[in-house]
Amino acid sequence: METKQYVTLEVTKGEFTFSFQMPHGASWGNAIDASYEVLQKLNELSLQSMQSLKPAAEPVATEPEAVEPQEGE
Repeated sequence: METKQYVTLEVTKGEFTFSFQMPHGASWGNAIDASYEVLQKLNELSLQSMQSLKPAAEPVATEPEAVEPQEGE
């Protein structure tokens, strides 16, 4: 059996509670570094989600260009 100790930080937003667990003995600086990595990933996922909601651009139909007859034809 293994016993572990964690410091848990929780914040409630609306009906959801978010928690961050850091191992006992970890520095606050390491926690900030880890949190920054999580923030970067959340931002990336958020951008991907917004891109998937954009409607696909429909190709613009172009009419064929008229070709002028050459002299002597």
